[in-house]
Amino acid sequence: MAVTEVEEVDRVDQAISLSKRYAAYAGGAAFIPVPVVDIAAIGALQLKLVKDLSDLYDVPFSSNSGKAAVTALLSTLVPVQAGITTASFVKAVPLFGTALGVVSAPAFAGAATYAVGRTFTMHFESGGTLLTFDAEKMREFFKSEYETATKSRSSSAKASS
Repeated sequence: MAVTEVEEVDRVDQAISLSKRYAAYAGGAAFIPVPVVDIAAIGALQLKLVKDLSDLYDVPFSSNSGKAAVTALLSTLVPVQAGITTASFVKAVPLFGTALGVVSAPAFAGAATYAVGRTFTMHFESGGTLLTFDAEKMREFFKSEYETATKSRSSSAKASS
Protein backbone atom coordinates (compact mmCIF):
# COMPACT_ATOMS: atom_id res chain seq x y z
CA MET A 1 0.00 0.00 0.00
CA ALA A 2 1.40 3.38 -1.01
CA VAL A 3 1.91 6.06 1.62
CA THR A 4 -0.01 9.24 0.80
CA GLU A 5 1.47 12.73 1.17
CA VAL A 6 -0.77 13.39 4.19
CA GLU A 7 0.48 10.21 5.87
CA GLU A 8 4.09 11.18 5.07
CA VAL A 9 3.61 14.64 6.63
CA ASP A 10 1.94 13.08 9.66
CA ARG A 11 4.81 10.61 10.01
CA VAL A 12 7.40 13.41 9.82
CA ASP A 13 5.46 15.35 12.47
CA GLN A 14 5.42 12.25 14.68
CA ALA A 15 9.17 11.80 14.14
CA ILE A 16 9.85 15.44 15.07
CA SER A 17 7.69 15.02 18.16
CA LEU A 18 9.65 11.90 19.16
CA SER A 19 12.94 13.76 18.63
CA LYS A 20 11.80 16.65 20.81
CA ARG A 21 10.51 14.32 23.54
CA TYR A 22 13.73 12.30 23.67
CA ALA A 23 15.82 15.50 23.61
CA ALA A 24 13.95 16.62 26.72
CA TYR A 25 14.50 13.21 28.35
CA ALA A 26 18.21 13.38 27.50
CA GLY A 27 18.41 16.87 28.97
CA GLY A 28 16.87 15.47 32.15
CA ALA A 29 19.24 12.50 32.18
CA ALA A 30 22.15 14.93 32.00
CA PHE A 31 21.17 16.13 35.49
CA ILE A 32 22.26 12.77 36.92
CA PRO A 33 25.10 13.90 39.19
CA VAL A 34 27.27 10.82 38.67
CA PRO A 35 29.79 11.07 35.81
CA VAL A 36 29.50 8.30 33.20
CA VAL A 37 26.06 7.22 34.49
CA ASP A 38 24.56 10.27 32.80
CA ILE A 39 26.36 9.44 29.54
CA ALA A 40 25.07 5.87 29.65
CA ALA A 41 21.52 7.11 30.23
CA ILE A 42 21.77 9.60 27.36
CA GLY A 43 23.15 6.90 25.05
CA ALA A 44 20.31 4.55 26.00
CA LEU A 45 17.77 7.29 25.26
CA GLN A 46 19.33 8.00 21.87
CA LEU A 47 19.21 4.29 21.01
CA LYS A 48 15.56 4.08 22.09
CA LEU A 49 14.79 7.12 19.94
CA VAL A 50 16.31 5.41 16.91
CA LYS A 51 14.31 2.26 17.71
CA ASP A 52 11.07 4.24 17.95
CA LEU A 53 11.85 6.00 14.66
CA SER A 54 12.63 2.63 13.08
CA ASP A 55 9.25 1.36 14.24
CA LEU A 56 7.53 4.48 12.91
CA TYR A 57 9.13 3.98 9.49
CA ASP A 58 8.78 0.16 9.49
CA VAL A 59 12.56 -0.18 9.31
CA PRO A 60 14.02 -3.37 10.81
CA PHE A 61 15.88 -2.59 14.03
CA SER A 62 18.63 -4.44 15.84
CA SER A 63 20.29 -3.12 18.95
CA ASN A 64 23.78 -3.75 17.56
CA SER A 65 23.09 -1.92 14.28
CA GLY A 66 21.40 0.91 16.17
CA LYS A 67 24.31 1.33 18.59
CA ALA A 68 26.81 1.26 15.75
CA ALA A 69 24.87 3.85 13.74
CA VAL A 70 24.38 6.25 16.66
CA THR A 71 28.01 5.91 17.77
CA ALA A 72 29.25 6.46 14.22
CA LEU A 73 27.05 9.53 13.85
CA LEU A 74 28.13 11.11 17.14
CA SER A 75 31.78 10.37 16.41
CA THR A 76 31.61 12.38 13.17
CA LEU A 77 31.47 15.47 15.36
CA VAL A 78 34.10 15.11 18.04
CA PRO A 79 33.18 18.45 19.69
CA VAL A 80 29.64 17.20 20.38
CA GLN A 81 30.80 14.02 22.07
CA ALA A 82 33.64 15.83 23.81
CA GLY A 83 31.19 18.43 25.11
CA ILE A 84 28.87 15.81 26.57
CA THR A 85 31.77 13.87 28.10
CA THR A 86 33.44 16.98 29.53
CA ALA A 87 30.15 18.22 30.97
CA SER A 88 29.70 14.82 32.61
CA PHE A 89 33.16 14.60 34.15
CA VAL A 90 33.24 18.23 35.31
CA LYS A 91 30.44 17.28 37.74
CA ALA A 92 33.08 15.47 39.81
CA VAL A 93 34.65 18.79 40.82
CA PRO A 94 32.99 19.91 44.06
CA LEU A 95 30.64 22.91 43.90
CA PHE A 96 31.89 24.77 40.81
CA GLY A 97 32.16 21.64 38.66
CA THR A 98 28.77 20.38 39.72
CA ALA A 99 27.16 23.73 38.95
CA LEU A 100 28.89 23.99 35.58
CA GLY A 101 28.03 20.40 34.68
CA VAL A 102 24.39 20.86 35.61
CA VAL A 103 24.18 23.94 33.38
CA SER A 104 26.08 22.67 30.33
CA ALA A 105 25.37 18.92 30.17
CA PRO A 106 21.60 19.20 29.54
CA ALA A 107 22.14 21.59 26.63
CA PHE A 108 24.70 19.31 24.95
CA ALA A 109 22.65 16.17 25.59
CA GLY A 110 19.35 17.64 24.41
CA ALA A 111 20.81 19.17 21.25
CA ALA A 112 22.74 16.02 20.33
CA THR A 113 19.70 13.80 20.89
CA TYR A 114 17.43 16.05 18.85
CA ALA A 115 20.00 16.08 16.03
CA VAL A 116 20.25 12.28 16.15
CA GLY A 117 16.47 12.05 15.79
CA ARG A 118 16.30 14.52 12.91
CA THR A 119 19.18 12.82 11.11
CA PHE A 120 17.61 9.36 11.32
CA THR A 121 14.24 10.82 10.31
CA MET A 122 15.80 12.22 7.15
CA HIS A 123 17.59 8.94 6.47
CA PHE A 124 14.44 6.85 6.96
CA GLU A 125 12.35 9.31 4.91
CA SER A 126 14.71 8.73 1.99
CA GLY A 127 14.16 4.97 2.25
CA GLY A 128 17.33 4.19 4.20
CA THR A 129 17.78 1.47 6.81
CA LEU A 130 20.18 1.00 9.69
CA LEU A 131 22.31 -1.20 7.46
CA THR A 132 22.59 1.52 4.79
CA PHE A 133 23.27 4.34 7.27
CA ASP A 134 26.47 6.23 6.38
CA ALA A 135 27.44 8.62 9.18
CA GLU A 136 29.96 10.49 7.03
CA LYS A 137 27.30 11.28 4.42
CA MET A 138 24.94 12.50 7.15
CA ARG A 139 27.61 14.51 8.96
CA GLU A 140 26.73 17.97 7.64
CA PHE A 141 23.01 17.48 8.19
CA PHE A 142 23.66 16.26 11.75
CA LYS A 143 25.97 19.20 12.43
CA SER A 144 23.38 21.65 11.11
CA GLU A 145 20.59 20.13 13.22
CA TYR A 146 22.84 20.13 16.30
CA GLU A 147 23.74 23.79 15.82
CA THR A 148 20.09 24.70 15.25
CA ALA A 149 19.10 22.87 18.42
CA THR A 150 21.82 24.53 20.53
CA LYS A 151 20.85 27.97 19.21
CA SER A 152 17.14 27.44 19.88
CA ARG A 153 17.88 26.14 23.40
CA SER A 154 20.09 29.13 24.23
CA SER A 155 17.48 31.51 22.76
CA SER A 156 14.69 29.99 24.85
CA ALA A 157 16.92 30.04 27.96
CA LYS A 158 17.63 33.74 27.44
CA ALA A 159 13.94 34.47 26.84
CA SER A 160 12.95 32.79 30.10
CA SER A 161 15.55 34.78 32.12
